[in-house]
Amino acid sequence: MGLISNTYQPYVKTFPDRQFGPDKTNKVILLWTKYFETYEWLHTIPSETKHCPKQCMITNNREDLSQSDAVLYHFTDKDLFLNDLPTKRLLSQVWALFINEPNIFVQESFTPWANVFNWTISYRRHSTVFMPYGMYEPIPNELLPNVTRINPPIYPAQYRDKMAYAVVSRCADDAERYRLINELSQHINVDYYGECGNLKCEIKHNSCLPPNTLRRYRFRLAFEDSNCRDYVTEKFWDTLSKGIIPVVNWKAAQRDIPVPPNSYINVYDFPNIKSLAEYLTKVSRNSTLFQSYFKWRDHFQIYTSFWNSFCKFCTALYDKSVPAKVYTDLEGWLRDDYCQRFTLSPLSLPPVCMATPPHDYQLSPLSLPSVCMATPPHDYQLSPLSLPPVCMATPPHGYQLSPLSLPSVCMATPPHDYQLSPLSLPSVCMVLLA
Repeated sequence: MGLISNTYQPYVKTFPDRQFGPDKTNKVILLWTKYFETYEWLHTIPSETKHCPKQCMITNNREDLSQSDAVLYHFTDKDLFLNDLPTKRLLSQVWALFINEPNIFVQESFTPWANVFNWTISYRRHSTVFMPYGMYEPIPNELLPNVTRINPPIYPAQYRDKMAYAVVSRCADDAERYRLINELSQHINVDYYGECGNLKCEIKHNSCLPPNTLRRYRFRLAFEDSNCRDYVTEKFWDTLSKGIIPVVNWKAAQRDIPVPPNSYINVYDFPNIKSLAEYLTKVSRNSTLFQSYFKWRDHFQIYTSFWNSFCKFCTALYDKSVPAKVYTDLEGWLRDDYCQRFTLSPLSLPPVCMATPPHDYQLSPLSLPSVCMATPPHDYQLSPLSLPPVCMATPPHGYQLSPLSLPSVCMATPPHDYQLSPLSLPSVCMVLLA
């Protein structure tokens, strides 16, 4: 795929001529917003792109607006606001929207943002600038004789005394990760770390565990929290970099992302969880089969940061063959996906969620909340199970869980034995509207 995607344009209007500012040896990119409420990217982008073929100066000084070749915006509800856009805009200036969250977690509507942005930058292949969470490329021929300097030999399977581990912090999700982990753990040993597991991470990093602990595992359950188009995150790439076989939960919309050949095992390539467990056991006991999942390391190298993809963004600013364009329907572009936003299901509230003594649980006759996410630092967290659609209400009842002493979650013991646990939780009930 080239630097710029021009192949998927139902929500974009393209113009025959694009105006350019004066030729520069150093294009200027203005960061108009913060990145998740910090200016981390003001320092990260220059650090990750210092070896790019083209160079761009990164600034967050809004006084530089008139000299900027591009204005970059990060979309979150706390970073980007319509009333905070520049009041003037140069015809030669590219306004680019950076979004690396799947639409399932974007509650705000993009409709008001029609005809605002020229380019999109995201993990989706049909963005203007494709920015995956990781990437791989062939090792140059001249470096192949010393390939172990790039990819050190992996720790042999026979010396690894642990089967698999998982790290999950978002406990209720569209992909039902807990259900998969719970079912698989009935057949093989799985160490479950994070907010949703019974084990605590030893370090604050995506890997969760230090190298001397990681090398003991054969597999990581690197499950994504949603099955959105092209959504393959750092969980996968970080696992590859650590010399562990990732077990993924990719559905059709995620399978076309470029990844090293024969580098992973997919849950959905098996008829059931038991068959998957049997295969994982087979791989763990067969050294040749285990090593086959690392043959890619003889020919390819990987990059585990999406920040270095800003090289493509910078280089594209110099490319005069890129036409002028504007996203006329940003909401349509975002929602054109195989996954949907979390929303309420029109089901009646079952007796299991009604008030019961002696815990004095209560329901207030108000409308249900529009989202059911509880994440730190708010001190509320969903149970480490995929929530069934049992805490919903249908009009005209409009029940809402009141923020009193409520059941912590509608916990499920397979197959359908739902139970309540007498802990405190906020207004949370999440399902996916089919």
